[in-house]
Amino acid sequence: MSIRNELAQIVDDVAEQATREGRIASPLDVVDAILARYAVVELPEPVREYQEQGPAAEWTVRGNGYALVRNDLTIVVSFKGAASPAEARQMAAALVAAANRAEAQP
Repeated sequence: MSIRNELAQIVDDVAEQATREGRIASPLDVVDAILARYAVVELPEPVREYQEQGPAAEWTVRGNGYALVRNDLTIVVSFKGAASPAEARQMAAALVAAANRAEAQP
């Protein structure tokens, strides 16, 4: 099942549960149900874009690493040493943002 369909099923399940309880599901009920199943990540903007070279962009993680979308739309990743949970989340968000940027290019 696609994520889109899974999210629609979650919304439907929350609405059905609320109906059984004699109430209307609130937006917070839906958000809580989604967050119980999925990690939602705010995608960061690149810290640097290289317009003169084409669609290249770079995201950094507190000086410990980076994700770079190259002109050929491949993604280069570097991370040095151990990471805290917060740094790991930042790197994950940077990778997703880089992948989205690469996929969005013609």
